[in-house]
Amino acid sequence: MIELVNTSLKYDKENAALRDVSFRFEKGSYHYITGPSGAGKTSLIRLLALSHPPFQGMVRFMGHPVNYLERASLIPLRQKIGVVYQDYRLLPHLTVFENVALPLRIQRRSNKEIRNNVEELLHWVGLGEHMHAYPLTISGGEQQRVSIARSVVTQPRLLLADEPTGNLDDAVAQKIMSLFEQLYKMGTTIVVATHNQDLITRYSHPELRLNKGKLEKVSPAYLKLGER
Repeated sequence: MIELVNTSLKYDKENAALRDVSFRFEKGSYHYITGPSGAGKTSLIRLLALSHPPFQGMVRFMGHPVNYLERASLIPLRQKIGVVYQDYRLLPHLTVFENVALPLRIQRRSNKEIRNNVEELLHWVGLGEHMHAYPLTISGGEQQRVSIARSVVTQPRLLLADEPTGNLDDAVAQKIMSLFEQLYKMGTTIVVATHNQDLITRYSHPELRLNKGKLEKVSPAYLKLGER
């Protein structure tokens, strides 16, 4: 599905956010990325989302070496990826419904399909009464649920979530994690960056631990992958 080989990421000439990271996530697998604040979890999510090119090393997604692809060739690959960002990245001039519907409109889905899918998902995450509200009129936790709904509405091949339950109470957090589990069982590759050890214990999956931009801990599930 997606593979990093001796990959480093820099935002400037001086400091490396990630250094010599190598692993492979297979299609239809589920993974946690853990580590202290500043370890590089968000940087790794951005790299996996194909948002930033690596400074060195290789990134392959669905067999494509993305380092060498032009922007136009990256667009259809990015459309197969759903991302839940910490800062939500909702469009303030669009309603909750319109924000969640946007990925489907980009894929040119029918109006009927968009309406049915978006309404069902918003009711499921407890936002049915807010679908015509604007992002700035709802709480941070509700905005986070909108962001999550938008990221999963297309049933992406790869779902990346950066601290997806950070502003949610335990009941809603469990519901979101249950949604991720359902997508995982349907074949979506799931990657969740989190510091919430309770969730990791409750929903057990292999773990990658980062510290200062390097892999500090690799679960046994990855040992053979690094040898490929």
